[in-house]
Amino acid sequence: MRAIRTPTLSILVLGLLAGSAVGVAAQDADATAPSTFTMQNASEPEVTNDPGTGALIAVGPVESTDPRASGTLTQVTGSAPVEVADGDGGFINTDAVRLVNDGGSWVGSNRGFLTFASDGPPTVQFLGQLVGEGGYDGLTLFFAQTGDAEDVRWLGVIVPTDDVPTVPELPAE
Repeated sequence: MRAIRTPTLSILVLGLLAGSAVGVAAQDADATAPSTFTMQNASEPEVTNDPGTGALIAVGPVESTDPRASGTLTQVTGSAPVEVADGDGGFINTDAVRLVNDGGSWVGSNRGFLTFASDGPPTVQFLGQLVGEGGYDGLTLFFAQTGDAEDVRWLGVIVPTDDVPTVPELPAE
């Protein structure tokens, strides 16, 4: 696996957070209504490192086709390099995530991976689940980031938390 330094990871995270250009449309909807949405960064996030842990922290505005998924997005990234057989390596990331706007906030995490192919841009695959607080209490926001580092697409859904099924038990062996 090729060595990837913290500045390179920071640049890649900036690119991922920049996302792709997605149209933003206003929605007049019930604050508790389920919906699907797309999302994009409104500007480049500010990226810093936590001096105590070294974790990457990115904070910046996002816009969404559902205003409940717009606001200030904060992500704190934990990252570990991995070797993959069909590329030059990658990273497994877990992020603490908070999205805040005037209507309330969303708190949770996402996890996924970045892989670096020897003949193309890095691939990006992340899935997150955030729980609503304040005006969004009783709702859950799921989102995905997918694509390659040059064209990351964000999409998601907001649903009542009571509609999210629990993880079933596996059958006994």
